[in-house]
Amino acid sequence: MSIFRLMNSLERALIAKAGYDNGWEVTVEDSVERVILASALHRAKALIVPDAGPEAKWRVRFDHPTLTREMRRNEPRSASSDHSFAVGTERHLGLAVANRAILGKRSVVFSE
Repeated sequence: MSIFRLMNSLERALIAKAGYDNGWEVTVEDSVERVILASALHRAKALIVPDAGPEAKWRVRFDHPTLTREMRRNEPRSASSDHSFAVGTERHLGLAVANRAILGKRSVVFSE
């Protein structure tokens, strides 16, 4: 994922809030280049970086292959070749991480 722009503190706070409201309660990293969210319950991380594309504000990448497959299945138009996903609004970011957190919880339950 290439970084085309930097994020200000308000934008990073909105990302952290969208994550926190949807099950990603830990902010692992908060910098102008990226925000990394994690969840102790779901045992997964989400990397959010800025995107300067015409329709996307951010690109999201998950560290769990099951989450990536599910996101690609649900949002095929937003997927790119580097396994990241385009997200255009705070609402869509919240929906993307909410669905993945729920799936991550299910995959942990099944693997234990």
